[in-house]
Amino acid sequence: GDETNNDEGYSGAVYVFESNSSNWLKTAYIKASNNDQDDNFGWALRLAHDGRTLVVAAPYEDSNATGVNGDDSNKNSRGSGAVYVFTKPASTWSQVAYLKSAAPDRWDSFGWSLGFASSSGAILVGATSEDGASSSFGGNPRTNTRVDSGGAYFFERVDATWVLKGYIKAPTNIAYDSFGRNLALAADGGTFAISSRYVNGVTTNRAGVTYIYR
Repeated sequence: GDETNNDEGYSGAVYVFESNSSNWLKTAYIKASNNDQDDNFGWALRLAHDGRTLVVAAPYEDSNATGVNGDDSNKNSRGSGAVYVFTKPASTWSQVAYLKSAAPDRWDSFGWSLGFASSSGAILVGATSEDGASSSFGGNPRTNTRVDSGGAYFFERVDATWVLKGYIKAPTNIAYDSFGRNLALAADGGTFAISSRYVNGVTTNRAGVTYIYR
């Protein structure tokens, strides 16, 4: 696209550079399929080890689509967030997946943090301002009574697409804990870590904690 056009402030973009052994060359300029003002596309990203899969977050994207490859054209859930997957099988990058949470609500910030397993293709997405009231795994993401407690979503790659497989909350889910503020996913997708930035410690309020899962 035309990167000199500045009509969508803070929409965000990703630039890809490749080395030819002596110099770095810009080889791609990438935007979201539903590029819009204030989406912050590029807030977080992960690149596969082989350089052919790119995962990009836009935590302030606005659609209320759910799951994988929903309707990205509306703006009915401001700041709910989205994640985009691009692949480069040959010489050109193409968007192959558009990921949303199971219950996108205003200002959930789905995509604040990202994990990508290069070998398995799994994707872990943090939504640090999500409000669900359940704990641990498999709860109902639509019970919005724990304000800004935070959550995370796990997607698995199945053949040529991704499938939403898990919804994760902190074991002691409390409002304003910001679970999902940061996270990491192992290359094989079998181990991951998720932090709660503001969770109360044993002796210190808002000390923060990191949970490790296998």
